[in-house]
Amino acid sequence: MKTSYAEMFPDEFKAALNNSPIAYLPLGSMEYHGYQNVLGLDSLKAFKICTLATERLVELFFPRFTLV
Repeated sequence: MKTSYAEMFPDEFKAALNNSPIAYLPLGSMEYHGYQNVLGLDSLKAFKICTLATERLVELFFPRFTLV
């Protein structure tokens, strides 16, 4: 079963919501962490955590949202 909203067709999304009404929103800020890290590190980490969690829990997650 797919867990990523961005990869679902409308009927798959409706079925996923019926299966579990919980959805995760990977949220992170765009900020400077030093020369060793990319600016979008927070949202990249949030996206990966949501991806891993929803694969185990078979729940839904939305596309990552970055605050600038």
